[in-house]
This record gives sequence, structure tokens and C-alpha cells, in this order.
Amino acid sequence: MKYLRFSLLILILGCVSVVATSETADGVMAKSAEQFKKSPSITANYTATAKGDAVNGKIVISADKFALTSSALSTWFDGKTQWTLDSKSNEVNVTEPTNEELQQINPFAIISTFRKSYKAKMLKAQKGQFKIELRPIDKKAEISHAIVVFNASTYLPVELQMTTPNGLLVIKVKNAVGGGQLPQTTFRFDKAKYPKAKIVDLR
Repeated sequence: MKYLRFSLLILILGCVSVVATSETADGVMAKSAEQFKKSPSITANYTATAKGDAVNGKIVISADKFALTSSALSTWFDGKTQWTLDSKSNEVNVTEPTNEELQQINPFAIISTFRKSYKAKMLKAQKGQFKIELRPIDKKAEISHAIVVFNASTYLPVELQMTTPNGLLVIKVKNAVGGGQLPQTTFRFDKAKYPKAKIVDLR
């Protein structure tokens, strides 16, 4: 009888272990991408650190559109055109960025494009989180290595680390919450709000 109980205990613990580790790197990335896709909007406050300098910012995302504000710059992207306002020079650069360029400006974009551009690997993470390592398929990619840490309950990112030609960029997300539908003007530069800004069209 004791042997039977012990055997059942081992079986139960084995099943729990399988459930706990059943998530795959691709599966976690896909579920996170689905969260961004199905939410009308997601807002996140974050701190970005590079070369010892830290900048606080806020980003609002809706599908492939986003609006980012920080003390250094503000960026709007409506799915095709991007406007970047440098707060020091009061200059707005207008571009049509590539997917890779978008990932460096909107780091959350790496989540939705990982299937095309990266190989994902699950790393050991602390309780309540998933930690994924991303290696580019294209060896010449500007983002040569990335690590994304997810909240295991929401599948939303809590930290991103990206190695770029300019060094390591670390983004710690203070909170990421879903919201309602936003007007398209949220993701476009409003000249009326910055009447003295100089527009530089680089398209």
C-alpha cells in the first residue's frame, strides 16, 4: 500500500512537472504576439538604459502602430510613416522605416516579427516569468542577440535586452496594460502642437 501511494505521488509530481515546463519558446512568443494583436491598445511605462544613461518613457501600441514619448525624443508611427521629434533640436525627421529599424525604436516590435527573423530558445527564469533568448536568422542583422522576459500570467514583456551595433540596450517595463480603441491621430505627428518644429522629410 505504501509503495502504491509512493508511486502515485511520483506520478502526480511528474505530471505537475510536465505541465510547468510544457511551454515552448515559440509558444510563449506567439501568445505574447497574440496579446498585442487582439488588444485594441496597450500602454507601457518603461526605463531604457544604454551606455550607462537611463531614460524614462511611455509607449502606446495598437497593432503595428505606436506612439512613444520620452525626455529625449517622441516618435509616432502610423503603420507606414514615422515622425521622430528631437526635443533638443526641435527637428522632426519623417521616414518610412524598415522592420529592423522599427525594432530598435519600438522594441516590442521584435515580439510580432520573431517568427520571420529569429530563432527562439527558452532560458531558465524566476518563478512567474518566462525568459526567451532570440538569435537572428540573418547573421548580418543589426540586433545580434536579444532576451525577452515575460510575465507568465499575462504574456506581456517585463524586460527586453537587445545587443545592437551601438551596444546593449536594456528596457525594463514598469507596467503594461491593455486599453480601448484609440483614434488614428494618436499615431501621427500633429504639427499644430509643435508649430515651431522643423520638418525634415527623409523619405
